[in-house]
Amino acid sequence: MMKKNIILIVVLHVFLVGFSQTTLDYTSINRINKNNRLVKLYEAEALDSIVTTIDFLGNQFMGQRNVYEYRSFGKVSHEQNYTDDMLNDLMNTPSPEGKKDREMELTSDIKYIYDEAHVLQETIKSEIDSLSGELTYTEKKILSYDDNDNVSYTMNYTWDKENETWILSGKTEMTYNDNNQLTEKEDYELLENEEFFLIYVTTYTINEDEDITLTLEKEWSDAAQSLLNKKKTEYVYVSQHTIEYMIDYEYSDAMEWAPTRKIDFEYGDNGDVHQMITYKRDEDGQAWENNLKIILFFDDNTPLEDVIIPLDMGEIYNYVHHKVLKMDLYKHVPFLGFQNMGVTDYFYNIMEVPVAENLSPDYKMYPNPVNDFIHIDIKNEKFEGVLEIINLSGKVVLKKNVHAQSVISAKGLTEGMYLYRLHHDKDVYSGKFLKEK
Repeated sequence: MMKKNIILIVVLHVFLVGFSQTTLDYTSINRINKNNRLVKLYEAEALDSIVTTIDFLGNQFMGQRNVYEYRSFGKVSHEQNYTDDMLNDLMNTPSPEGKKDREMELTSDIKYIYDEAHVLQETIKSEIDSLSGELTYTEKKILSYDDNDNVSYTMNYTWDKENETWILSGKTEMTYNDNNQLTEKEDYELLENEEFFLIYVTTYTINEDEDITLTLEKEWSDAAQSLLNKKKTEYVYVSQHTIEYMIDYEYSDAMEWAPTRKIDFEYGDNGDVHQMITYKRDEDGQAWENNLKIILFFDDNTPLEDVIIPLDMGEIYNYVHHKVLKMDLYKHVPFLGFQNMGVTDYFYNIMEVPVAENLSPDYKMYPNPVNDFIHIDIKNEKFEGVLEIINLSGKVVLKKNVHAQSVISAKGLTEGMYLYRLHHDKDVYSGKFLKEK
């Protein structure tokens, strides 16, 4: 049984969120906004998902070219970043055709290394050395996981150019609650005596609706010989998972919290966030004034569960329920109001993918949609494996050992679309299903 699904293939966000793409038979798309001020060039190859983005703004080349290569299982394996500070006669260029091959300077390179189960193990970053002009290692992270597949800590390394070796420089530890939500992150620096010293802490307060209500950051102060408040963000919700506004604060020298930014969220009739307005403090620091505005456009006929999002799309998909088509960014200019600064286009394609109950003739998972229980039937009577249920943000929300005939309770899952991975020896089978009441 095959089902046609909408696949998100290319998106470049200019605010708040990131860039993502997956393997598809796709060549290139060029866009120029209505004012001919911002040009984005997206280029992809059908094999192994290589994507290039080029961002022009006004008469200056303000953006960069980012090349992302994805593995067949939908995760980034390689990222290269290029920049060009030269002025360009963009205003006289009707389209970006011919600019996609423009020579640009490579500035950084990141490699993502996975194990056989497609779990990220290492990230290695390189940057162009200012003296030699050669790509040189700069930092490496080695990830470790807990029993629930959460990243429990990373060991952080810097590159010793003189001795051509990696030097351990610090570590980052993560703590989670019973629902596998991050509650604390601690950054440590490795001292000369080879002891780890805590330099930065971020804590996350989560309410009974599993929403973050507060993030608090503290930084080590040599003068005070203790961790001092640095930043915090407060989140206010209309209802579960429906945010009304958020406010960022910085801790001042007067040892008081000073608000620096506020974001209001406005929702449409379909339940999606259709507008976000960002405010900043005025010069006196006494009142809010307009800064940025984001307007989102949706395909109301395509619910989010019909869109396959293989990678973490950032915050945007926490606030929408339908397929996103476009995002406009506006900057508030005194006496002129909000002025268009650019457009983010979301590109999709249709491809046939197997639904969960027909993933493999030897592995069956049903029903789909799921209500209270997930049934797994496997022909191999000696089968022993692990089932992982993943939400659209990439979080493992359920992990169970399974056998040839298993019944897994799905009562703890909220409504929506989920991905799953079924691990057996070196094989990994994956699919998706819809959870209903």
